[in-house]
Amino acid sequence: MPVLRHPFLQDGIDARGYQIAATQACIRCSTLLVMPTGFGKTAVQWNCIADALDSGIEKIIITAPTVGLVEQQRRMILERIKIDPEVVRTYTGSDRPAKRGEIWGQASIVIATPQVIRNDVDSGLIHLETVGLLIIDEAHHAKGNHATAQVAERYKSQAAAPWLVAATASPGSTQKSIEQLRDRLDVKRIYVAKR
Repeated sequence: MPVLRHPFLQDGIDARGYQIAATQACIRCSTLLVMPTGFGKTAVQWNCIADALDSGIEKIIITAPTVGLVEQQRRMILERIKIDPEVVRTYTGSDRPAKRGEIWGQASIVIATPQVIRNDVDSGLIHLETVGLLIIDEAHHAKGNHATAQVAERYKSQAAAPWLVAATASPGSTQKSIEQLRDRLDVKRIYVAKR
């Protein structure tokens, strides 16, 4: 099995051909990444993070729908990405706004629930213009007025050079529902991984 190596990855990542192709599709291009559960969406996300850090991107946001998934994402990033743990921070509603502002200022990688990002952008506590990469985990939630969709909107309108990777295993059962999700997230590409 090929191993993906990168200066910002710990020990490289075992990768199947479809993961390598998915990574290539997502690098530097806003993409809806559709991969079945167990196919390694997270490994693709790690490669995007490594590429972003290598290119000098100063701030990365990863959203996950629950605090438990936020914590899990942080643990996995610290295991796989070569980065100072102090700059990889969780950002949830359990922190007071003043503390969140401090976290935002110090972190290079912010892992958050979409609701807290949306609320803090709307209140003016944080701004997204310096965010070079937004990763949305469980992107199928980005419908209607869900906070996930609203974070993507605010990011696209504020970021100087938006790069969004929206990952999901369940985008919908029809091509139309996948296209609607792509349109709601305003991404350029849909990448559907197959074995």
